[in-house]
Amino acid sequence: MSDGMPTPLFDAAARHRLITDLDTTFVVDAGAGTGKTHTLVARIVSLVANGRLEIGALAAITFTEAAAAELRDRIRGGLDREATNPDTSNLSREYCRIASDAIDEASIQTIHAFCGTLLRTFPLEASLPPGFTTWDTLDQSRAFDETFRAWLRDEPEPGTVLEADIAYALRLGLNPEDLRALASRYAEAPVSDPPRPQTIYGNGSPAIPDRGTDVLSKRDAAARVSPDAIDAVVREVLGTFDAIEALLPRARKGEDDRLVRTLEGFGPDRRRLQYALANPDADGVGQTLALTSLVRRKVSGANRGSQADWDASGLYENPVVTIRRQLSAIDELARMTVAEVRDNALRRVLFHVDAFTRREADRRRAAGVTTFQDLLTRARDLLRDNPEVRRRAHARWQRLFVDEFQDTDPLQAEIAWFLCANPEQANETDWRALQIVPGRLFIVGDPRQSIYRFRRADIAVYNEVYEQLA
Repeated sequence: MSDGMPTPLFDAAARHRLITDLDTTFVVDAGAGTGKTHTLVARIVSLVANGRLEIGALAAITFTEAAAAELRDRIRGGLDREATNPDTSNLSREYCRIASDAIDEASIQTIHAFCGTLLRTFPLEASLPPGFTTWDTLDQSRAFDETFRAWLRDEPEPGTVLEADIAYALRLGLNPEDLRALASRYAEAPVSDPPRPQTIYGNGSPAIPDRGTDVLSKRDAAARVSPDAIDAVVREVLGTFDAIEALLPRARKGEDDRLVRTLEGFGPDRRRLQYALANPDADGVGQTLALTSLVRRKVSGANRGSQADWDASGLYENPVVTIRRQLSAIDELARMTVAEVRDNALRRVLFHVDAFTRREADRRRAAGVTTFQDLLTRARDLLRDNPEVRRRAHARWQRLFVDEFQDTDPLQAEIAWFLCANPEQANETDWRALQIVPGRLFIVGDPRQSIYRFRRADIAVYNEVYEQLA
């Protein structure tokens, strides 16, 4: 404080520019409590007061219904204050009064609600009935469980490719509940841009990366690892164990040495590998499971033993060092082999899950039903693939504000870009190649506050957008 007056904020000039420079696109990256949303509201009021925006052409997006309602109230409050501000012109006050009265014409919504508005504005172009409905989370989960369990029960008939691929994956350790959870996670991904599969065996936590485009278009692209290749790995692992065993007489304490006792603990794993090699499965499953058992023992973690307790005479390095290095090599080889076998098996299953997901999406479309993910996917597809719709949407929503952008995902970023891009690029389908019309987009966010990682929120998208606009 100085002379009874508040000390100006150190970034007052930057804040003023965000409110008054109406022809520049901004990304406001600031921490909690710094007034990001206040600045967003002030910019909207400034646009209206200066005759640059009719309230019906406003789209303001946030990520919960409560936040959208609060944002609407704050915008109305800002307009009301400006409408009675004696320091502004009569025309500006009238603009703000009209906008406040018509605030319900603005699209101040969650991203899903906004996509619903877009699709209902252009239902025929989106191949949806005008009165389509959207399932809530409970309805979506219930419908998915029913259709997926019916699919898994009825469609893998004996002798079919589907039955063979699922049976192979189950023998490798994927259980039916894992498969259901995987398919559910997969169904949340954009149907037109499905994700890359990722091995999930053994951890009970199905995971699919949120981004990626190389889901199989042909099942044969994920050929099984040959049993001969798996057998070769098993022989190499056993040979390395034999080499380690040859060093054990150099332990001065014999069986009392901690490293020796640790190595003896791998006896059952070695016998399991020997049995699998002597009695191989034609498809290599038994051999893979034997390697899996070894991996679960965390071979590379066997770092016990003191070099001082081992005889290194005539060797280029202490036996303890050699054994640890060989155990690490065993662990890496076994892990890589198991991962490759299971990943390829999972990719073959995902080929069928992908077909199931697409079929169910088509059925929902025909029935006039959408999920929350459908809203995003179909809105993105509509803007990306229909130049006329993009031009009309560009004219309908002339300014886009996105609050809490750190909680966005790749689809939502694409939608924002297609809405705000130069209309002369209406035929461009790669959102990263689009040029944003200066001033049409205003983004606020704080990557340190991202809370929706579980809902496909991708902080990498925030960073990419930040870099593009910066």
